[in-house]
Amino acid sequence: MNYPQTPLYDLITLMNPRLRFIRLRPERSGRTRLIISFILAAFLATACQSTKTANTDLTSQTLTNIGFADWIVVSELESQVLLYLDQEPLKLGSIGSAILEKDPSNLIGRLALSRFYSSLGTIETGTDFTESYEESLKVISKSGNGSPEKPWVVSSNQAAELFLKDTGISRVGGVYQSNLQQKLGLMIIGLEDENTQPKEYYFDLSHLLNSANAYLSTDKTQDSDNPWPLLRLLSESRDSAAQAAIGAYLVKQKNYKAAINWLTASAQQDNLFAHTLLARIFWSQFSGIEQMLRSDRDQSTLTAENRESLRSQLNDLKTKSQSHHRQAISLGSVESMYTLGRLLFEGKFGPGKVIEGQELLEQSGKLGNAESFLFLAHHYRSGSIVQQDISRSTTFFSEAAKLRNPEAIVAFARFLMSPAGEGFREEEKFGIVKLLEELVAEKDAEAMVVLGNLSAAGVQTDQSFRQAISWYRKAVKAASNNIDEASDEIINEVAWILATTSKKSLKRARYALRIIDKRMQDSSLAREKPEFLDTWAAALAANGQFEKAIEIQNRAISKATEQDRDDVLQILEKHLKSFKLNQPITE
Repeated sequence: MNYPQTPLYDLITLMNPRLRFIRLRPERSGRTRLIISFILAAFLATACQSTKTANTDLTSQTLTNIGFADWIVVSELESQVLLYLDQEPLKLGSIGSAILEKDPSNLIGRLALSRFYSSLGTIETGTDFTESYEESLKVISKSGNGSPEKPWVVSSNQAAELFLKDTGISRVGGVYQSNLQQKLGLMIIGLEDENTQPKEYYFDLSHLLNSANAYLSTDKTQDSDNPWPLLRLLSESRDSAAQAAIGAYLVKQKNYKAAINWLTASAQQDNLFAHTLLARIFWSQFSGIEQMLRSDRDQSTLTAENRESLRSQLNDLKTKSQSHHRQAISLGSVESMYTLGRLLFEGKFGPGKVIEGQELLEQSGKLGNAESFLFLAHHYRSGSIVQQDISRSTTFFSEAAKLRNPEAIVAFARFLMSPAGEGFREEEKFGIVKLLEELVAEKDAEAMVVLGNLSAAGVQTDQSFRQAISWYRKAVKAASNNIDEASDEIINEVAWILATTSKKSLKRARYALRIIDKRMQDSSLAREKPEFLDTWAAALAANGQFEKAIEIQNRAISKATEQDRDDVLQILEKHLKSFKLNQPITE
């Protein structure tokens, strides 16, 4: 069979006649199983001695070079072990023995026999397998740290799951991934307990690809490290991470119908990743149809029948999206708590859902999602959906900042500087300066600007214009290393403050002009923004260059008009009048 060389291709029509499954024998009575288990115990205690591995090379213990046909058999047996591990240990003897016969250093095979002998009370033999199992865990642990850069190396999806389970982490989802550095990676979503949010853990199975492709493909010209033939095999064996990988690829190809089928199969096995992606797909489709109907109100290009059909689809898509979000939440998804909470809060699922939405948002925030607290903080500040409550807004800003989210820390500091936050500026419990200083240690230029603002105003710290100027200069120095929108914003803000401040000890008009002049020369993006041109003109006026300021301000007004920026036109025209009167802008 010819598989495409690129890792991105449509897997739907590929067939693999060589897939094999292992089936267990029919169920026996408990008494019969117990008798057979004791008979097997004596046999296994001798027969499995050959499976005990000495302390040889750690890597070879974990990655025993078995044939891929045997790997398929072992992989299915590993799934059976995980199924019976906690509830039916007496079934593990024959399965564990079969695994270790083919792969003597197999992690799951060792644990299976450890549990089997322990359940029989054969302590010494059970201890031997427990020790070899623990040695295998150490091998995996030493192979990486579970990050994308240093994934743990494992022999199978099941081994990855068991490795995490041994540390108290329950698998709630996962997906295979492929990139230039890691041809076959596995990202598992794991949950420590219900009071924490899921985390991502990374594993590497790339070492399987050579033997897998040699076995699976008849096309000898195909890249030996192409992961897709193996993923196709795994998906047919109901590996939810493989099904999710195929579904995610098809989403990128905009083949949503096929993607939904694969992701649904994955979601049926409680894969948080699949549930979350399905929720997004259905909501995206809902939004697309809603926009189509909105756009057609005046054009009337749709027939009444088509319009009614689309409306019926809306409810179905909305229901499906909500359902998958709720299933993801049941698996611990903080992201779905935030997304669904926000949609309910904003009335996307009908009126009267604000309280339910806020409960989900607060739950998400308590599990570490700062975005949820920020969302609530902004709405209680504006009063657009709920009644304005500045005290509650302050609390939510504070809670978001405590999570050490950079955006939340900066947003809270700016809130305290605003008129709305004036009544809370003196509360020392916030510790906002310390949080900002932590960001500064990470070279965060915006945190430097905000510290300058706090020092200039004496908010949450002693007032010091000298210290404020020092922070502003540091921010400009940090931002000057980059030409991008964020850096443009930093320099624009500092230039505006130092050019227009009414505080003489803080004003630095020449420095303001120098930095904005250079940025406008260097950044084509900045030259297109009316606000930046306004700052440039204000800095020129602050240095007495009113004719040039008028020229630049007219350019700012033209840009705003071209861009339909009615939100800034009035203030731009007001500033232009001041420049024509030879008056600088002062705030």
